[in-house]
Amino acid sequence: VASALARQPEGAALLQTRARAEILRSDAASAIADLTRALALDPALPGGHTDLGTAYYLSAAAGRDAGYGTALNELSQVLARTPRDPIALFNRALVEEALEDWTGAVQDWQAYLQVDTSGPWEQEARAHLDSDRQKVERHDHAAAAPLLSPAQFASGNYDDARIEDYLQTAATVWLPAAFPVAGPPDATARRALRHALSEGLRSG
Repeated sequence: VASALARQPEGAALLQTRARAEILRSDAASAIADLTRALALDPALPGGHTDLGTAYYLSAAAGRDAGYGTALNELSQVLARTPRDPIALFNRALVEEALEDWTGAVQDWQAYLQVDTSGPWEQEARAHLDSDRQKVERHDHAAAAPLLSPAQFASGNYDDARIEDYLQTAATVWLPAAFPVAGPPDATARRALRHALSEGLRSG
């Protein structure tokens, strides 16, 4: 590929081939550069956006940047045109897992398994699907449970995944109780409110 690119440096397909080799050796930065150049030369390059989304996923997974959003966008563009693309479905499900979008991942694993019923990745996809379904079920169960009381919340023993719910409760319930227009303030609500504020700043 290197010798061919020396003769034809503007060959989009050659750049894509080199980028795929770079992906295999986890050189995501070089792959992104080559694929970006290849797609500028040929915007309709087959598999180009799938490869670019994969490269951005690998870059983000290695902690080099926050490329999960870009990976999701690239793979979603592919699936908007070809909804049954197995590689794009598989890789987007991995990106959604990284973003903790378990519902989206479940949907993509299910769609992938409708396309690949006995291929080499089928068992891996089923394992991911089972795991992500369990995460969705645990999330739904936790979301249905009542929120903790102010005293319980202030103790710090609560589910981080529901911090937005607690911040909403802090603004609408605990704040008026902690600083009432009339009557004594609720000391427990004040403690919970201070804790909610610190957690909101930390998570933000």
